[in-house]
Amino acid sequence: MTPLGIGAVVLGLLATLVMSILVARTHGFHPWTFAGRYTYVFRDLKGRVTNLQTLRRTGNIYVPFGVEAFTYPPGAIFLFWPLVWLPTSTIPFLWSWLSILCLAVSLAVCLNRLTPRHWTTSLAIGCWFALASIVLMPVEVECLIWGQTATILLLIVVLDSLVVKGRGRGILVGLATAFKIYPVVFIIMWFWRRQFREAITALVTTAVATSIAWILWPTSFSTFVRVLIVGHKEFGRFANGGAATYASSSITSFFMRAPFHIGLLNWAWDGVFSVLVIALGLCASQKLWKMDCEISAMVCVLYASVLGSPVAWDHYFAFAPLLVLVIREVGLRSWLGRACVLALANFLIPWLFIHNSLETSTYLAIRDFVARNAILLTSLTLLGSVFATSRQSVPERLGQGERWRWKALR
Repeated sequence: MTPLGIGAVVLGLLATLVMSILVARTHGFHPWTFAGRYTYVFRDLKGRVTNLQTLRRTGNIYVPFGVEAFTYPPGAIFLFWPLVWLPTSTIPFLWSWLSILCLAVSLAVCLNRLTPRHWTTSLAIGCWFALASIVLMPVEVECLIWGQTATILLLIVVLDSLVVKGRGRGILVGLATAFKIYPVVFIIMWFWRRQFREAITALVTTAVATSIAWILWPTSFSTFVRVLIVGHKEFGRFANGGAATYASSSITSFFMRAPFHIGLLNWAWDGVFSVLVIALGLCASQKLWKMDCEISAMVCVLYASVLGSPVAWDHYFAFAPLLVLVIREVGLRSWLGRACVLALANFLIPWLFIHNSLETSTYLAIRDFVARNAILLTSLTLLGSVFATSRQSVPERLGQGERWRWKALR
């Protein structure tokens, strides 16, 4: 560990601190980002604080179930509970800093996996990489300005996939599944790969976390099961249209908007298409895993878990900067690498400010179709490109225990 390395880390952390202050203090106007102006500021995060206050007052975090309702599983209460100990005025800043640091560490871990170096160098690069992503990618600003959890969950998954070894592997993914259901796709992936210990560890962790939440907050748990799951309250909210018809990139939302219409598919067909997309992502991940492309395989599972969800808001794609590292892993000569370039270019465009909820002309209809489906279509293209990517098209591995290195162009 050199003084230069320590200085680089300190400078990177200070830069993330400054960015957190800017996000928390500029009240939705971000002239220093490509995304521009937002009319909402930490609405989801403030909603979670209100939900916790309701829980402490009534014992039921899910009532009333309206605007800014708590839509997470009961286990997610553990994730948000520390907010009750913080002064309300500091929460936006601290949550933003936590989110940025989680993104930075995720990038640092993946970067170090590709090209091993001292942790100080990787963390410093990760910090600046995260800041550049926030400035350039609207999906990252979306995650921060809403006060969402995507980068926090990303770090949990990255650590369990690439860092944790031995008997402890699976615990973090289990917690992520207890917090937000869609990481369960990683457990399905482990079963497919016959990594039964990791899968069972994750399932047990999810069950334990959920059981403890049941014991601590029985009324909330009962409401979640009876109303949100069995009563289809949560899924019915999306099926009836609303913002999901134009702002979601899930496969089910695709069939809810022009040229289709709300109600075209019933819940059974929605499930079929979700399963098909998840299967596509898992098949792509399995192929890359057999090619020793660990980061690319993980990103495919992330895509599968998001696209197969009933709704996929832009901030769900906060893992988008990892596509740069996928290109580094598989190379630009592969179809996957080229598809990643297309996906990255797509993530630079603030689609939220382009699509319109009212289609009054052919031009607007075409524009809105592109804006509303761009992320979904490029994501499916990326997953499909995996099957046109061969082992020969990616950089060669030079020996047991060594990382990928670039093969000299002939």
